[in-house]
Amino acid sequence: MPTTFKDYYATLGVPRTATAKEIHSAFRKLARKHHPDVNQGDRAAEARFKEISEAHDVLSDPEKRKLYDAFGGDWRAAQAAGVDASAAGPRQTHRPAGPRVTYETVGDIDLDDLFGGRGGFADIFGAARAASAEAEGVIRVTLQEVI
Repeated sequence: MPTTFKDYYATLGVPRTATAKEIHSAFRKLARKHHPDVNQGDRAAEARFKEISEAHDVLSDPEKRKLYDAFGGDWRAAQAAGVDASAAGPRQTHRPAGPRVTYETVGDIDLDDLFGGRGGFADIFGAARAASAEAEGVIRVTLQEVI
């Protein structure tokens, strides 16, 4: 089951390629419209303002933005785990006829190559399996994916 998360770019109405200036400009425009002082008593406007502020907080910080771009909704977990944002590549999604498959690029390693996209995992570890019956590794999954 794919993880759902807030799309901060959509929240601010900017493309993923938006500059820091464009992000700040979009935030200011939306913040003026949805600010609680302007919309007193309007809980929907207050909730929208909080979403806009959260999106701006993440996208205006270069390190947080890089983690968000790489890990999507799991960016906070990556930050808490101490993942180096400069080593994280963009999150990529393939949409085959079947279920959604996502993989990430970390540094120069394309994880899809390791896990079957081009025969990489079997080719890389085939010799190691012949030498040892045990393998060890880390696989990160969300609670939704486990369930």
